[in-house]
Amino acid sequence: MLIDNEHRQLLFDQGDSLASGFEGEHLPMSQTSIVRESVIRHGPIVSVTLQSYRSSPLRMLLDTGTNQLTFFQTAGKRWSGVNADASTALGVGGDLPCETWNDKIRWGKLTLRDVQVASCKSATADKFDVEGYMPTYLFRQILISHAHSYVVPNPVRRSIGTLEIAAVNAKH
Repeated sequence: MLIDNEHRQLLFDQGDSLASGFEGEHLPMSQTSIVRESVIRHGPIVSVTLQSYRSSPLRMLLDTGTNQLTFFQTAGKRWSGVNADASTALGVGGDLPCETWNDKIRWGKLTLRDVQVASCKSATADKFDVEGYMPTYLFRQILISHAHSYVVPNPVRRSIGTLEIAAVNAKH
């Protein structure tokens, strides 16, 4: 699947032709978690690092519906981003007290600067099987290969090769 935010398109492919048409760093993703000895199948989970948090990677769910990177803290371990601002988020039970700040994110060789991060006190990692949600809108494009369990942020289209020329000629 290719999420093309730049051109506002979503492309699906049952084979490998879409994935083989792009180059870029293949970053591993997980499609399952084990919570309380049960296997949970869900969307793509990737490992990213927040500069201001800790050096170990955080398990983040790639999310097309969130408008900012959302970070779930570990219960009992209070942490705040640098220059955090108090804010509120609308939750199922009403408004949640939160904090927002800008942070630097590392994902593979990719570094994203000044990404808005939100963390709400009552939303802790022990209530979820991930440590946060990473919005896909942060990328010009993002290629997700469910079949091979990898993600390519901001992929680059491969140059036209013999196979593509043959495919184009066969259609005409």
